[in-house]
Amino acid sequence: MERTVNRVLQAWKNWDERQNEIEKAMGSGKDHAMIIQRLKLGYFQRCRHLLAGTARKDEQAFMPLMASTISKLEKEVYPNIIQHLFFRMKSALIDGPAHVRQFQQQRQENMETLKTQLAETGFSDFAGKLEAQLDGDHLKHVIPLSSQLDPGKSLNVALHFEKDAQDISHFTAIDATLKYNDGNKTDQTFQFKLEEWPGLKAQQVRNLLEGRAIRQHFTDITGRPKSQWLELPAGETTVRKYTESYGFDLQQVIGKLPLNAMTQFDGKKALI
Repeated sequence: MERTVNRVLQAWKNWDERQNEIEKAMGSGKDHAMIIQRLKLGYFQRCRHLLAGTARKDEQAFMPLMASTISKLEKEVYPNIIQHLFFRMKSALIDGPAHVRQFQQQRQENMETLKTQLAETGFSDFAGKLEAQLDGDHLKHVIPLSSQLDPGKSLNVALHFEKDAQDISHFTAIDATLKYNDGNKTDQTFQFKLEEWPGLKAQQVRNLLEGRAIRQHFTDITGRPKSQWLELPAGETTVRKYTESYGFDLQQVIGKLPLNAMTQFDGKKALI
């Protein structure tokens, strides 16, 4: 598993990018300097609240640096001692607990979304152990599963999850291998990147690896519903796509068959 970046240091990088965007929009003159400082103070306060109970050992060493930055900003934004003390009390008693509750709710909603996605994809068996698998110390996670299809073959899959900059986990890919235990056939392997396979189901993964074509529905660039047939021939690593215009006219072929039932429109339509 790939270890996450240091979130304390990442906070500075994220702020620099955000400040650049703010200055592009409103300028960097003296009139806007205090507004930017207020935004910066609020940003780092939120970061400190969220990291307070979850900072790893590699991050804890940099927490005093964040505290020093916040203290300096407080004095610049609230030079009046009364305002300064009021801001600190509000931050500790109101804002801090609110940010922690928001983060916990966000994580819970993230887990529920992932469980729903797994269930819809056909991997609901993973959902029960999802919280334990997606620990907070790593950016990427891979959860393996092996399923015996029959005495001669098994399906091995690995589900990939990746966190974004907001600490939200996303279900990104499925590595699948159809393994033939008798050695008579070559194992078939393919990685399904879910952004390229919307609505992919576990049964479709198996069908493709076993050489059966599947039908995929999608929306084209004009917003019209379309469909195509997908096939992964044995021993190949590239999926073949057959769209409506690939050259085979089913209706025309059926019309040429010497079947009495096909001379009637209803019979032809039912077969198609």
